[in-house]
Amino acid sequence: MRCACLVHAMMRIEKPVTVLFDDYGARTLYRDVERVVTPAEMIGTMARFELKPDMLSKKDLSFAIRQFFVGSIHGCGEKYYEAGNPA
Repeated sequence: MRCACLVHAMMRIEKPVTVLFDDYGARTLYRDVERVVTPAEMIGTMARFELKPDMLSKKDLSFAIRQFFVGSIHGCGEKYYEAGNPA
């Protein structure tokens, strides 16, 4: 769900925004978002992202849709991100 929230922010912002993403370093599957944005800084297991409007390109929309599906009940939500998940 956190990846979907980050992607949603990328789609909606109209001015630069800082996003703090807790447990990012502890859950490797969260790193899927690095396809579209990389952390500006790691603080322990928390990542700091600096977002700007229009960072998400049209070619990344299928990635965004996947994040919303994975974060939904049909995509198993946060359970998807647990260690050892083969997805």
